[in-house]
This record gives sequence, structure tokens and C-alpha cells, in this order.
Amino acid sequence: MPLAPRPFGTTGLSVSPLGLGAGEIGELALDDRDVEALLRAAIELGVTLIDTARSYGQSEERIGRFLAPVRDQVVLS
Repeated sequence: MPLAPRPFGTTGLSVSPLGLGAGEIGELALDDRDVEALLRAAIELGVTLIDTARSYGQSEERIGRFLAPVRDQVVLS
């Protein structure tokens, strides 16, 4: 069942009611293939909100690399 989008505060953006906290995917101990699989699975399940930050290690770089083809479908916060 797809996740019905909801307003993201007063931004005018709509996002899934569940988001993905990307802190863990920044860990260098995680294999890139596993990170890519996780991100793609989240998108396939309808997650459109991903929380990331510079302090999350390689999180931002990995999100940019693996979600480039669907970047217009995702809101990063």
C-alpha cells in the first residue's frame, strides 16, 4: 500500500508520513551495495522524506549518488 503524501509543514511540499533517518547510512563500515539497496527499497515503498546532515558521515554523498535518478521524487531535510 503506497504511503499517502501529507503537507510538510508550511513549505508547500508534500512528503510521505514516514521518513528515513539517514544517519546510519553514513557509516563507512556499511557496504555501498547495502546502502543503495536500503535507499532504493525505501523509495519503492513510498518514502519521500529523507533526513540527512553533514554530521552523518558519508550519508549525503551516498544519497546523492544512489538517488540521483529519482532526486525529483525525494525531499531532503
